[in-house]
Amino acid sequence: MNITFLGGGSEIGASSALVEIGDSLLLVDCGMRMSGDSRLPDFGLLPAGGEIAGVILTHAHMDHSGALPVFHQHFPHVPVYATAPTCALVEVLLRDALNIARSKQESEGELPLYAPTAVESLLQHVTPVSFGAPTPIGNSRVTVTWFPAGHILGAACVGIEGTENGRTVRVLFSGDIAVANQLTVPGMLATPGFQPDVLVIESTYGNRLHSPRQLEEQRLLSMMTAIIEGKGKLLVPAFAIGRAQEVTLILIREMRNKRLPRFPVYIDGMVKTVCGVYSDFPAHQTPYARRLIEQHGNPFFNVIDEVRPVTSPKEREAILHGPPACIIASSGMLSGGASVVYAQGLVGDARNGIALTGYQDEESPGRRLLELADGVTENIALAGRSVPVHCQVSKYALSAHADSNELSRLIEVLNPREVVLVHGDSDARPALADLLYRSATKHRPVHLPRTGETIRVGPTRAGVTTVGRAPAPGIGGGVELTEQTLPLLATHLRTMTRKQPYSIAELLDLWYGTKAWDETHYATLTRLLDTPGRDFRRFPSRPHLYQVATATDPTPGAAATPASPFAEPNTLLARVDTLLGPETGLYKRGYHLATHELRLSFDFPAVAKVRHQDKIARIIAETGWSVVLNDMPQQERLFAVALECLPADARVTKGPALHLDRQEVSLALEVALPKSIREAATKKFHEETSFRLTVTWPGSTESAGATPAGVAPAPTTAPVEINTAYWTIEEAFRGRPETERPYRKSLKTLPDGTYIELAFLTPEVGARHHKLLNSVAAAIGYELRVKPEPNQIALLALVRQLIPTAWQLAKPPGVFKAERAVRVKCLAAPSPETPERRDLHARFTALTGYTLQIEGTVKGAGAG
Repeated sequence: MNITFLGGGSEIGASSALVEIGDSLLLVDCGMRMSGDSRLPDFGLLPAGGEIAGVILTHAHMDHSGALPVFHQHFPHVPVYATAPTCALVEVLLRDALNIARSKQESEGELPLYAPTAVESLLQHVTPVSFGAPTPIGNSRVTVTWFPAGHILGAACVGIEGTENGRTVRVLFSGDIAVANQLTVPGMLATPGFQPDVLVIESTYGNRLHSPRQLEEQRLLSMMTAIIEGKGKLLVPAFAIGRAQEVTLILIREMRNKRLPRFPVYIDGMVKTVCGVYSDFPAHQTPYARRLIEQHGNPFFNVIDEVRPVTSPKEREAILHGPPACIIASSGMLSGGASVVYAQGLVGDARNGIALTGYQDEESPGRRLLELADGVTENIALAGRSVPVHCQVSKYALSAHADSNELSRLIEVLNPREVVLVHGDSDARPALADLLYRSATKHRPVHLPRTGETIRVGPTRAGVTTVGRAPAPGIGGGVELTEQTLPLLATHLRTMTRKQPYSIAELLDLWYGTKAWDETHYATLTRLLDTPGRDFRRFPSRPHLYQVATATDPTPGAAATPASPFAEPNTLLARVDTLLGPETGLYKRGYHLATHELRLSFDFPAVAKVRHQDKIARIIAETGWSVVLNDMPQQERLFAVALECLPADARVTKGPALHLDRQEVSLALEVALPKSIREAATKKFHEETSFRLTVTWPGSTESAGATPAGVAPAPTTAPVEINTAYWTIEEAFRGRPETERPYRKSLKTLPDGTYIELAFLTPEVGARHHKLLNSVAAAIGYELRVKPEPNQIALLALVRQLIPTAWQLAKPPGVFKAERAVRVKCLAAPSPETPERRDLHARFTALTGYTLQIEGTVKGAGAG
């Protein structure tokens, strides 16, 4: 069996592979690149006279299906096979691509890749198939089985089975996969009854571990709430298939459960049509989505009134100039479509925000926005126009791709003989290959092909060759590679100029000749290289690669001088295990090989950072690696410690509940605890977690934690009508500066009663009015509380207003609530000792109660 990669090997885009089993040819996927001049796979590698039995589609995304019309123009009789939802989605995508091409031809003179007639003809040759049913492909001797892959509606892994030289050969193409369940589609399952010889698997996030999805959703919802409360609009550029539907269902779920305030949510672009396709295939979705479809028809537009489609371009202008809202629109990378129209109208206002939820191509405006958030740029190009960005920009990991840990576990379960890593960049694929070599329970070759290369699988072990090259002879002259002959190979390699390490396959090719070796040879050399000797050393950062030892290398058993300033990963992790045992709260450790970054996840990272700083410093000093700690605590451990801090007989009636925005865990008890026990519990909880513990009970007016600043206790008088109460509050603050007045008043209800929450620029501003709030509370009969979170949008706008233009803001300011500070980076700020700088700091603190931290280059300080 030969697998030739026409695209999508060492890249994300143009996924396409030609599979040859016996005398049968199949094409798996036929995608296009989403940017750049070369958009198509290398169709020049297709055999001129060979008959392709069929095109096998894994899913509908354009990087896997977008080049189908071009292929069809040259191979018009080749059928295309895909699941029924994929067939429907491909039709939507290709028709939309025609509209985009027509628009670009009219505005920019760009020639389209294919004609409308090619799309119409192609759609007549698309055949829907069912999951789990082996399907014969044309007149070939090959069958293909589609297995659910998660990712998006209709996405599949495809198992191809055929016979070659009397032997059954099986290859599984993963396509794009998501192991975890989403709201719309369930995660990928193992392929029952299909044991692949070769697994061709994506590695998009082969060098990354995803954050817990629940925390990412909570971060997105927090940003959304802050934007809406700050009178802004939030744009969520989303892939029309997958991300847009996920975000929409998240908002519907939260609004229905009253965990998110109601506000308008507009759906625009191709997303609207795709939502209709989702409605047509309930059987392919999760029970949650299926119930919504059964009850409401369209699960996106018919469930709550707040979510509505945009019906005309004229309506977009009304939305941009209308009240606060959330807009979900394609494209997800801001490379075209309705999202660009909205972005142009929103990026200039600091009250607005853009939330990126998916992969961003290197060339996309979405990637430029992420660089802006990192302070690399201040402008982005939208629709050919450079636009300054003042709005908030954040990235959220709502990925529909498996991460490195999920991929490695999945490979172990599928248990292929060979693994081929594709659909990943130059960092992701090598990092995943390293992980597989370190963590695998059995040895299996891992291949990283490039476009134009062919993987050969047959009676001998697979290898990689480039099309058109003749096999190279070996230097061994037919002699077996043994303990006695291995030094001869090392001597030969020392005469070569190559500095890079060698894989086992490369060493075998050199000795026996290209592909003139088998499983036995591979196993023998693996054993020889793993035996301590004088000729080969493991490469420090790639444990499956080997370097030739030089005369200056230490002999086995001697004190070794590291070949690299960084410790080898296995040594690194062993040191972590020695210094940071389970008692420290460390529950996960990993690393990013390309940056030599050690990633440690603790139950309570803020506590661990202080408590174990000496041990972390030792790890840095002894290994050379940098250390990054997780940001979020373990929610389950927070709740467990909260309960452990209470007496055993305390009966909890509600909670615990986590409030990340104010670093607090709250719970309600059936009866009150003595004050001394409450104070001891909250002190212990804070010491263990760095979070605040608040405890309420029927009739309580305080909590176990410190009383929030700016709380006016409930008066004894009967409450007045609520609008009268609001008017009284406004009158009390009339004449005060805008930064001193509450910008929002909200009536809140708890089990122990109601109160009015006042939102100020910061809680510290609200605390200044403690006496006034007491007076107002007595007059209106309501308890008054100050909202414990700052208005981040207004804070950032104030910073931009106060910082002189000449100081040159390098990146958007950031609010650090725990430090009660706003941090900003400038390229030409004056020295901290200057009156101008001191006056600005003092004014900002006077207005907000927060400190202003300015980083960056001091004006006038040049290089010495």
